[in-house]
Amino acid sequence: MNRRFGTLLVAFLVVAGTARSDDDIYLKGAKATKTKAAIASESAKGIVLKNGQKIPAEDIEDIFYELTTSPVLATLSYRNAFTAERDWLAAVDAKKRAASFAEAVDKYQKASQQISEPRVKGHLDFKIGYLRGKKSQEDSGDPKAAIAALSAYVKAYPNTWAVTRALTLLATLQNDSKDYAGAEQSFAELLKLDVSDEVKNDAKLQGALANIYLGKHAVDEAKLAELVKTLPKGSKAYGRALVAQSECLLAANKTDEAIGLLRAAIKESPDKSLRAVAYNALGANYYKADQFKEALWEFLWVDVNYNQDRNEHAKALYYLSHIFDRIADTDKAAQSRAALLDASYAGTEWQRRLQKEQGK
Repeated sequence: MNRRFGTLLVAFLVVAGTARSDDDIYLKGAKATKTKAAIASESAKGIVLKNGQKIPAEDIEDIFYELTTSPVLATLSYRNAFTAERDWLAAVDAKKRAASFAEAVDKYQKASQQISEPRVKGHLDFKIGYLRGKKSQEDSGDPKAAIAALSAYVKAYPNTWAVTRALTLLATLQNDSKDYAGAEQSFAELLKLDVSDEVKNDAKLQGALANIYLGKHAVDEAKLAELVKTLPKGSKAYGRALVAQSECLLAANKTDEAIGLLRAAIKESPDKSLRAVAYNALGANYYKADQFKEALWEFLWVDVNYNQDRNEHAKALYYLSHIFDRIADTDKAAQSRAALLDASYAGTEWQRRLQKEQGK
């Protein structure tokens, strides 16, 4: 062995084998940064640091936990997996993304087999299921393995900061697989957790939408009407509740009432993502009624002004491509399809639909 390499390896083994108390905590959004701090406890609400500071789960992008008793090779696998995952998220080149993803899952699996520290073991199991779920969405692949992994994780580790994220993705994958009963159950499990009122309200709304697909319109229409009464006007939850209530009404063919609620949601909420949902719902209703010119304007609102949410923008582009075909504007139809097929919309339901229609 090269003497210099041997010296470096010994030094690494000494450092890696030394117990350290600080974890790497990555925050997201406006607070995006990385900080080193010791985590004292965690729950579905978030984490509590040893200095008493509380960080909500919704503010956390990721955590790299320091290992204290695991083998050095396990630490290497964990660190390499974490690095490969971040490379996957940042890569643009398709081959680089595929290679980084494969390495991340492989190394996370190896680390999971070697690590027994409960908080890290649980997080590794979350990672494996979450990455597989995201990749299945991106590639329009079979989500069965991801659903199984996420289901096992949420049952085994209900008191972790990532459990809400896992349940939300699990429900989304179940919805995409048309397992609406499973999605309803996942949202019901989320309601049992110690999470914020905002998370609970969103779970109620999403669970209600899953029920719509199961044909339980009347039950959820009444529940949502009660929920709307309890929420402050102008709040994001209030606007979302109006949209969900309108979905129930549309499913029950109460079109005029539904349109009134969607217009109210647009008026009541300044949230751009919520407005995108409402405009898209209006557009879909008009499209279903063959009112293509009316539908066009609703989807254009999303395309031009409320395109911040890529899923809602993808939905608007999908419908616009079909509407332009219907009104014989083939150039704009082609432009809408080309825009939707861009890599930035990879994994969205609407890109998958278009690809399926085109035989891709």
